[in-house]
Amino acid sequence: MSILNPANQPVTKTANMVAGQMKAQARGLYNALVKTFNDGAKNFWTNANFTPEQLANALGTDGQELFELHAKIGQLLASVKPEAIAEGLSVVGQFSYAEDGKIVLPTTTTTTVAP
Repeated sequence: MSILNPANQPVTKTANMVAGQMKAQARGLYNALVKTFNDGAKNFWTNANFTPEQLANALGTDGQELFELHAKIGQLLASVKPEAIAEGLSVVGQFSYAEDGKIVLPTTTTTTVAP
């Protein structure tokens, strides 16, 4: 048998190889969910280009569904390792939902004091 013809050689996976792949996949998925959760919260609440009000308006009636899905993912992650999502949770502001599913943010009033 020639080493130049590897197609004739069977590929054998061990249980340890498969277990290692499973661990790597779970770790990769977990890390991706944590990153997505934290980035999603920061993208809405601390976006450099748009205010939360502008983003809430852009989400329209999909806002509630998106926020509730985000919250459920956060609950799952918090049940595993709460500190992993602390970064994302730290930026979340107050909000509620309108009957049509839009995100409602508290209005802020700015007072200008003359010098």
